[in-house]
Amino acid sequence: HQGCGECLASGCAWCIGTRRCAKDEPWMCQGENDHIGRIGTHKQCPSKGERDAKRNKRLEEEGKARAEEASRLLASGSSTGSAEGGDKGMDEARRRAAEKLRERQDEELEKIRKESGE
Repeated sequence: HQGCGECLASGCAWCIGTRRCAKDEPWMCQGENDHIGRIGTHKQCPSKGERDAKRNKRLEEEGKARAEEASRLLASGSSTGSAEGGDKGMDEARRRAAEKLRERQDEELEKIRKESGE
């Protein structure tokens, strides 16, 4: 299936994180907050406006993270960073990105719950 709407219309579930169609059964996605279908906490696909807003927010956050990393590297006197410092910086960036993803999924779930009256 090409997208969330087609996937749900065929009786399947949509996994938010991997953007793929799966059986509408438990443990097919990365958890109930990642699952759109009869079983997950999300019962309907996000609107285009919601997707666009999230995409814009993500791009803004990525830009800020890149700017922070560039500032950090400039302050340390290196344009590439040391191998050790670069790895630590990337690990921190990955941690922040994973945390933000969880926050966005939780926000979307809450919004969908409100819309569906749960």
